[in-house]
Amino acid sequence: MKKLFISADIEGTAGIVNWNETERSVPHDYDYFANQMTREVAAACEGAHDAGAEEIGVKDAHDSARNLNPAKLPEYARVYRGWARHPYSMMFGLDETFDGVVFTGYHSAAQMPGNPLSHTMNTQNNFVKVNGMLAPELMLNSLIASSLGVPVYCVCGDRGLCEWMNEINPNIAIVVLGAELGVKAAGASGYAGHIIFRGLCAIVEAYLIYWATVYYIARKYFKFSREWAVPMASGISICGVSAAIATNKKEDCMFPMSDKYHLEINFKEHFKAYEGGFYPGAKQTGSRTIEFECTDWLDAMRFLHFVL
Repeated sequence: MKKLFISADIEGTAGIVNWNETERSVPHDYDYFANQMTREVAAACEGAHDAGAEEIGVKDAHDSARNLNPAKLPEYARVYRGWARHPYSMMFGLDETFDGVVFTGYHSAAQMPGNPLSHTMNTQNNFVKVNGMLAPELMLNSLIASSLGVPVYCVCGDRGLCEWMNEINPNIAIVVLGAELGVKAAGASGYAGHIIFRGLCAIVEAYLIYWATVYYIARKYFKFSREWAVPMASGISICGVSAAIATNKKEDCMFPMSDKYHLEINFKEHFKAYEGGFYPGAKQTGSRTIEFECTDWLDAMRFLHFVL
């Protein structure tokens, strides 16, 4: 592992529950979670660096794409800010030279339960489906990675999204498995001392990737007291990315692709479907619904880029 790509969103960061917390225009709500988003990305960078990544590309992939504080990220991380208007969108900057992908702050799809901020790409549609399946942004972006031959090593997001990914490919590490993976990596990769040190220092450093989930595991399954579960949960979370990279094989972490893709979008406003129906190859099949078929996922992303 020499080169890693991180795509960072905000609606799946730890503790977020309200749209105001995602909006730069509401600084008293937003600032804390933009900082939390940055802390989680910094933790992912550290874990990847510990696993051998020498170069890390980070796409700020929420809203304005100007949420992360570059000054709080490691110097070996290169941040892609703003939007290039490229069909790769949240994955802009990724190419075949990367060895793996990690997602942080990702959230469930529109109409999926479990997150009050569930949506797909924007809030103007009721759902986006790919081959009949509700499609979270994670699916769209993981397919970009697979089309380039790049594996997905770790997904950090809300519980519903993590459970969804676990059903798609259980080899891809998710936050719910963070404690178990961290412990395995300690034995397999010689990071035991590092993990213990991080565990003791985690509160000070405040690198809290899905702290609540790992805290629960530490309390229930490892029987730690509250005083020990807090730093241990934080420390193990930091090592989740490192563990995933150290213990997983590339071929086992490829997101599954299809020979053909059928996309369906149901909009909240009928005029969006009417407008989208003019995209070459698209067909309006209902007052608020358009459909599109292709065999190349990049064609699918072009379609989504222009109609959503």
